[in-house]
Amino acid sequence: NSAIIGLSWYGYTQSVRYHLPFRFQLCYLSLLVVGVGSFLFHLTLLYPAQMMDELPMVWATSVFLYCVATKDFRTQRRLLLTVLVASY
Repeated sequence: NSAIIGLSWYGYTQSVRYHLPFRFQLCYLSLLVVGVGSFLFHLTLLYPAQMMDELPMVWATSVFLYCVATKDFRTQRRLLLTVLVASY
């Protein structure tokens, strides 16, 4: 978990440094939240911590899908993508 947290923080700081679009910064931050949630769950093994482990994974998947798919999508397809990711 420390590797996920450290590398995602490094990726976030590099994306800010090189002025990458905000969607890439959001990808690194969502991965950071997954790492922290996973750390807390494996530290405590409690149900609320399990939710802090699993829910960010679902949200991060949505962010990653958005980041990958918005590069070449046309405007009409972006609405479809938004609906599909929100329904996921």
